[in-house]
Amino acid sequence: MTIHSAAVAVVPLPGIKAPLSRAERALSNVKDGVIMKKEVAELVDALLDQGFDLKRTNSGHMIVSKRGVYVWTLPGTPSGQRWRVRTLTKLRAAGFVWPHR
Repeated sequence: MTIHSAAVAVVPLPGIKAPLSRAERALSNVKDGVIMKKEVAELVDALLDQGFDLKRTNSGHMIVSKRGVYVWTLPGTPSGQRWRVRTLTKLRAAGFVWPHR
């Protein structure tokens, strides 16, 4: 776990990109020319609105954290039927509200 303070420099972990910028958020369903599933893009927008932090990995996954504490890893292109149930269970345990209002 990384501790953030004014006296400590934050060093990015290998393979993890910086948090999403405002421009990336506006185009949150596009990653390197590949469009994310609409459900994932809506979930990403709701997570950002509710104060969660997202970091995109080189493999296209997104690491979700809140106040520096790891919560879950979102797939960029989920393939199974149960990804939504598993994801929402973990996110709700961390204080996420869905459906987003």
